[in-house]
Amino acid sequence: MTFLLLGLLAHVVADFVLQADSVVESKGRRMIGGYLRHGAIVFASSAVAFHLYGLGVAAVLALVVSAAHVAIDWLKNLAERGGAAGVNVGAGAGASASAGVSASASASASVSVSVGGSASARSRTSPRRSLLVFLADQCAHAAVLVAVWELADTYVGRLSDKVLWIYQGVLLQKTVPTLLPACAKLGISLNGVLVLMLAYVVVIFAGAVLVRLMLDAFSIGVEPRLATNAGRYIGMVERALMLTLVLVDALPSIAFVLTAKSLARFQELNDMRFAEYYLVGTLTSACIALGVGIVAGAVLPAL
Repeated sequence: MTFLLLGLLAHVVADFVLQADSVVESKGRRMIGGYLRHGAIVFASSAVAFHLYGLGVAAVLALVVSAAHVAIDWLKNLAERGGAAGVNVGAGAGASASAGVSASASASASVSVSVGGSASARSRTSPRRSLLVFLADQCAHAAVLVAVWELADTYVGRLSDKVLWIYQGVLLQKTVPTLLPACAKLGISLNGVLVLMLAYVVVIFAGAVLVRLMLDAFSIGVEPRLATNAGRYIGMVERALMLTLVLVDALPSIAFVLTAKSLARFQELNDMRFAEYYLVGTLTSACIALGVGIVAGAVLPAL
C-alpha cells in the first residue's frame, strides 16, 4: 500500500502542482517539447517518491511511470481532437490558481485559463467532452500505478534498508528515534501520513481543476466585475477547511463555512447567472471535499 500511496501522491503533485501553464499549452498544441518537459516532471516526482525503495529501483520505476504518463497524455490529446480542434485538459500550478479554484470566486469564464490551453483553442473544444476526457485520463494514470504496484510488490517487496539507514543514522539521527515512539503511541503510520497528504493535495489542487471543468461543462460563467483575484485562493482554503472538518468528525461545522461564504456574496446572488455559477461551483467544491474526506476517514483506521 505504501508504494501505491507514494505513486499517487507523486502523480497528483506532478500533474496539478508542478505542471506550468506553458507545458499545458505546449501539450495542447501537440508539441513534443511539452510532453518531454512534463515527462521529466513526472519522472522526478516519481523518483523522489520511490527512492525509499532504493535509488536504482526508483529510477527504473519512475521511468516506467513517466513513459506511461506521457503516452496517456498523448492519447488524451488525440481523444479531444477527435471531437473538436482539441487541446490538452491538463492541470498545472497555474491551472490550479487561474482555473477558478472556488465556486465562490473563480476567474471569469471569459478569462483564458490553462486547464484547456488558450482561450481560442478551448472555444473549439466541447467542455463536456473535456470533462469526460479529463476523468478518463486520471483513471488511466491511476490504473498504471496500480499495475506498477502489483509488479513492484512482487519484485521489490519492502523499503531499502540502506536508504532507511541514511535517514535514521545520518540525516535525521536524532529526529527519527524521537518521532518513531511518539508516532507509534499516537497510532500514526507512514501510510496514514501519505493518505492525509494525498487527500489535501487532491482537494486543494485537483479540486480546483475539477470545479472549473464542471462550470465550463454547464457553460456557467460570470462577468469579470463579479470575480475577484482573492477568490481563487478562497476556494483552496474552503475545501481544505471542509476536509479538515470531515476528518475530525465535525460535519455540522461545514454549514458555518458555507453560510459565511454565502453572506459575503449575498448581494451578488440577486443576479441569477451568478447564483447558478455560485451554486454549481460551491456544491461541486463541497462534494469534492466531503467525498475525499469520507474516503480518507474510512481508510485511515485500517492502516
